[in-house]
Amino acid sequence: MSAATAEDGSGRKRPRAGSAEETPPRQDNDGWSSNPQPAGFEYFMLFDDLPYATELEGVGGEIKRCCEDFVVTEILEDTADAAAQSIKEGESFHWWLRVRRRNLTTDDVRKALARRFDLSDARDVGCAGLKDKLAVATQWFSVPSYSPGRRRSLARDDILGGGELSSGQSSSSSEQGGTPEDASSHCSSFECQGERVVILAAMKRRSKLKRGMHRGNRFEIALRGCCGGGDDEAPQSSVSEPWPLLQARRIADRLAATGVPNYFGPQRFGRGASTALRGAMLLLGRKKKRFRSHNPVHAFAADAFCSMLFNIWLARRVANGTFVVGPSKDDDDDDDGAPLRGPLFGRGLDRADLADDEKRLLDEPTVPALERFPTEGGRRNARLHFAAAPTNGTPSAVDARSSGSAAPKERSRFIEISHTPDGDDRSLLFAFELENGAYATSVLREFVKRPGFCLRGSSARRAAGGRGSATAEAAPLADDGDDDEGDTC
Repeated sequence: MSAATAEDGSGRKRPRAGSAEETPPRQDNDGWSSNPQPAGFEYFMLFDDLPYATELEGVGGEIKRCCEDFVVTEILEDTADAAAQSIKEGESFHWWLRVRRRNLTTDDVRKALARRFDLSDARDVGCAGLKDKLAVATQWFSVPSYSPGRRRSLARDDILGGGELSSGQSSSSSEQGGTPEDASSHCSSFECQGERVVILAAMKRRSKLKRGMHRGNRFEIALRGCCGGGDDEAPQSSVSEPWPLLQARRIADRLAATGVPNYFGPQRFGRGASTALRGAMLLLGRKKKRFRSHNPVHAFAADAFCSMLFNIWLARRVANGTFVVGPSKDDDDDDDGAPLRGPLFGRGLDRADLADDEKRLLDEPTVPALERFPTEGGRRNARLHFAAAPTNGTPSAVDARSSGSAAPKERSRFIEISHTPDGDDRSLLFAFELENGAYATSVLREFVKRPGFCLRGSSARRAAGGRGSATAEAAPLADDGDDDEGDTC
């Protein structure tokens, strides 16, 4: 028997504690295993290996040292006001609740709301999208007006309890996505897993809130520990502003010309891309269990594989220089930015209508035929377009808008780059709004350019008193993309 092994009670050999045989396979910072992907899947690409839109040096840093470093606010569709029709007495409806929570998943809050209002099933609680756990998130939920447990309809006092809105909590219609006459100016709170959940507003709607019924998300994200090119100390400029802030603004100016690749975030694919790989195996029939579209685990895995194909297609466009202007059939080469849209492979797409680079991806030996995908095919915005900052704007803001189907005169959005309120020269605060389905980490990676910056490993260990960078135990964090906790990046 080797020194590295010992026998257990059954006589079988097991690795000794601390031996090399006990050590699990090393994983890179983004959670991918160092072991090669199964044969035929070598074309898979991890998030850290996706090409950047600019060659400028990144400022480094990491996110989510604490929940308050990642603030996300869900924004409902502007058309939500049209649903605020008069509801007659006795008619069924849904309460739409604007909820703020911290260090809890969306599912945690759904279950807590179901218990609080005595609903028979947490699935009766609707939501527009998933948000990060390690964050301060404000999002919308819906609950049916009738409570089976209480055998009566829920009144406004049941929802809000008559508590006054605390200082600093706004109930304006622009933030709530509702109308001022039906949105309450009171709030109530309750405890869930040791954290406070606050119901900021409530309004009546005829329908249940469903996934995707929001315009986008507003982010305020602190990037901590910035430096220059991975050096211990950031190079200082001769001007008053520190180098990280100046460099971030240079990157923003360059992105105004290139746009940001709208990659799916790493949490979409699971550790080691296991979720995307499982989806491919299911669609190819290489799993013991047959693929079942009604199985949410199978459906999510298939979606992850589809998202992986989109990222690969987009990465190839960025790498070969056709991201800004290219031969895609969907390009519209105009001065306002080409609305480049990439493939979400699925049924209904005709191979004859695909561009050559899309057909080459379908020709990979482990990509199933289009008709084997469980969902209808479509297209996704491939570029998040940034226009130049207005001349009368602040130097830390760049005008940003999605380049998808939106018209060039669409209401502008801004990415504001400034120092964090604590005045730390090595910390930056990014504030911006993204459309539904876009990932905040896909924007921030263009500024950071450091592997594993969106992992919780280093920050979690630092909170526990340790030091160092992300380790093998680090896992990708969800963010905006409305996946698990996306999502979620």
